[in-house]
Amino acid sequence: MFPKLAISSLSALVLCSIGALRAADDWPRKYEDFEGAKLIWPYTYDDGTSKIKMTVSEDAAHGGKKSLCFEVNTKGAGEWGAGGGCAPSDKKGGIDVTGATKITFWIKTEKKISLGVAIKEGNAPGRSELNEEWKLGVHEIEGKAEWQQVKLDLDKATIKKITGNGKMDLGNISNVDFFFSLGIEATKVYVDDIAFEK
Repeated sequence: MFPKLAISSLSALVLCSIGALRAADDWPRKYEDFEGAKLIWPYTYDDGTSKIKMTVSEDAAHGGKKSLCFEVNTKGAGEWGAGGGCAPSDKKGGIDVTGATKITFWIKTEKKISLGVAIKEGNAPGRSELNEEWKLGVHEIEGKAEWQQVKLDLDKATIKKITGNGKMDLGNISNVDFFFSLGIEATKVYVDDIAFEK
């Protein structure tokens, strides 16, 4: 009986170790696929003239049945545009993507847009050591009927404002932010399957 128990325990240990190794090398690492019941910590912002609305939609999807939909209009006389984002729905506070070199997502827009992307550290205001925002530039996205994949290098990110240590901490990414520049006529923009890659 005892040898069998020892072998069984050893097998369980080996299986756990293999599982841990697979989890540690689980790339690409999902941030959000919008298949959940609701968004976590959703937010939008605008310059007072531009219009934006953010919802989970079943009108279009890349990988499942739902995607993030932005109804946006920055064609007015605003100063800078509008944007929004959310936290990952299956992680409390943030996601650990230590070791990642890129962020990727799929986007669908019928009109050409100028899209800014940023990632935010931390899980709550006031945690200055883990609460910095990193901008990944503004990118021209062509209007197409099909989905387009966007890949952005994290090493090209610039910090918006130093409020902590001034170093990108990928151990706790709590928000991915999308910003729409001026000049976009009323349209819907769909974003899906946000992930991080090595």
